[in-house]
Amino acid sequence: MPISAEEYRGIKQTELSSGRVVNIIAPMIKMQFLNGTKALRLRYITDINLENKKELKEEADDIWSVFKYNVEEMGYNVAILAAYKPWEGDFQNTRHSGFMFRLEKQSNGQWKHLTKIE
Repeated sequence: MPISAEEYRGIKQTELSSGRVVNIIAPMIKMQFLNGTKALRLRYITDINLENKKELKEEADDIWSVFKYNVEEMGYNVAILAAYKPWEGDFQNTRHSGFMFRLEKQSNGQWKHLTKIE
């Protein structure tokens, strides 16, 4: 089942197949890097401490199990999962703390995390 976060703007609470509930920040963002590579970015709110990369990756992997459908259906070979801490005030005028995971589709069709977790 795809994540439905393209047709509107705002926050959408989404329950994943694992039972985890995440707050998706819509819309998904279509990106293009200077080298011409195109990516699809999904932003979401996390309650996990940004220093705890292992837990952040577990959460991102859980979201990826659903978001992967969107990325592949739209023909992208690069995906960005961007975890942000909750904010106070107006989203547009607030500085946010976050962490991003980059995944890239390999020539064998498998997806690989490119973000280093130490």
